Amino acid sequence: MISVTKKIGNTDYNYKIITAGAKFELPQGLPVKLSCNGRLYSGKTHSKTIGRIDGLSVLYKETGLQTGDEITLTYDLRTDII
Repeated sequence: MISVTKKIGNTDYNYKIITAGAKFELPQGLPVKLSCNGRLYSGKTHSKTIGRIDGLSVLYKETGLQTGDEITLTYDLRTDII
């Protein structure tokens, strides 16, 4: 299990991505599922940047995630869900 806590920055918010950093190393360029508040969201890991998850506009919209919010991401290898 991989876990990291991060604060949502301006770049994350503006582009509706999450840049979790190199410590949150996931396979690159693949679709991923994120679970938040009992709902599953789809995203994709970036093809070159380790720890970056793209395509999260629905997650941002439905959860009200804003710049400055602190989140904890945990990747469970058994379920393949963040």
